[in-house]
Amino acid sequence: MTQANPEDPRAVRLVELVRSFGAERDLDVLLGKIMDAVTRELGADRASLFLYDGEKDELWSKVAQGLDSRELRFPAGKGLAGHVARSGEVLNVPDAYADGRFNPEFDRQTGYRTRSVLCVPLRRRDGAVIGVAQALNRRDGQPFDAADAARLETLAALAAVAVENSMLHEENEALFENTVLTTAQAIEERDPATSGHVWRVSAFSVALAKAVQERAAEFGQSYDRDRLRQLRYAGLLHDVGKIGVREAVLTKARKLAEPAVELIAERLRRMAAEAGTPFAGSEFARAVELVRRANEPRPLSEEDRAALGALRAADRLTEAECAALSIPKGTLTQTEWQDMRSHPERSFRVLSRIRWPRRLAAVPEIARDHHEQVSGKGYTRQLKGDEIPFDARIVAVADVYDALTATDRPYKPAIPHEKAKGIMDNMAKSGELDERLNALFFAAECFKAPKG
Repeated sequence: MTQANPEDPRAVRLVELVRSFGAERDLDVLLGKIMDAVTRELGADRASLFLYDGEKDELWSKVAQGLDSRELRFPAGKGLAGHVARSGEVLNVPDAYADGRFNPEFDRQTGYRTRSVLCVPLRRRDGAVIGVAQALNRRDGQPFDAADAARLETLAALAAVAVENSMLHEENEALFENTVLTTAQAIEERDPATSGHVWRVSAFSVALAKAVQERAAEFGQSYDRDRLRQLRYAGLLHDVGKIGVREAVLTKARKLAEPAVELIAERLRRMAAEAGTPFAGSEFARAVELVRRANEPRPLSEEDRAALGALRAADRLTEAECAALSIPKGTLTQTEWQDMRSHPERSFRVLSRIRWPRRLAAVPEIARDHHEQVSGKGYTRQLKGDEIPFDARIVAVADVYDALTATDRPYKPAIPHEKAKGIMDNMAKSGELDERLNALFFAAECFKAPKG
């Protein structure tokens, strides 16, 4: 492009538009910038920009809605924009309602009255039409003229290059998205006992972040779509490190496997026979009941712990069996628990190998730190308070809620919502969770976020 004459305001604005369009990769934002430029440069009342899907013969556009956006699609068979998309012609219509190709449906829906329309195609580098730009109703009441058409064609040429680049960028983003979703699915299949967990944690986390955004001044945090996407990915991938945890540990539903419990029961039956004691109703039968009860992941009572110790002292349990059955809560031994606790650091190592775009660069850190506690007693780095990334504190709240209320865990029953809230409120008071985020999670009903 030739150097703009600094005395030519139109040329200067053209250079500014080239820079503005070229710097924007977000298609939603780019479409808005193009429509603003068309409206301003042509003195139009309104402008619209539609992209053309030749395979489906549809026009489509995106409409921003806060931190989200929705896609609008409609057939290209009717309307001036559809005619331009199909034919590649430039249309300058001074009286829309006098042209049989005009579709008045949008006017009926919105109450707007279209008079004059200037419509030009956006062409890809290879000449194919990828969209249509429209200017509606010159503000001075006059129809658009040849100079307007030339100006809009120039804008459309600039916009087409930017739109094509943005669409290529979105294709790369879609590839990235599919990679993340496939990895999340692999995590789910690795541990069927927690099926759906990462999807729910991701949804809860995004819902909580949006609630924070509504109170941005209070929390000193703000979220745009990139940061929400980063958080969503961190939620989906926060347990990816479990891929490196041993299968026997990851899927351990009880303290001892059923064959081991049956072996103990058979040994006790044999001991009863050798002692000449009927098994049914004997202390041996009560010992089997104790073993089965202690083998469940629920908290072990002091009475049962002492009884297990007595069985070990009488050589009715081996040292390893007694140690496993005496686990006070859950199913994991200390060694197994340390293996399980290593998964956040494993997640960090796995995710750090990915070349994340700058706007998503914190995904590995958020995933690593979601088990840190405000009190400093979490793992793996024992961070305290604000040392923990804010988004990791969000994932922590979402993770705990789902762990408590999930209905698909074979080793524990689901906890009702109100009871889970009470447990989490206590955890927040003791410094296990961020107190303000925990309170907001329930106040904003983030637990109702749709999963998926």
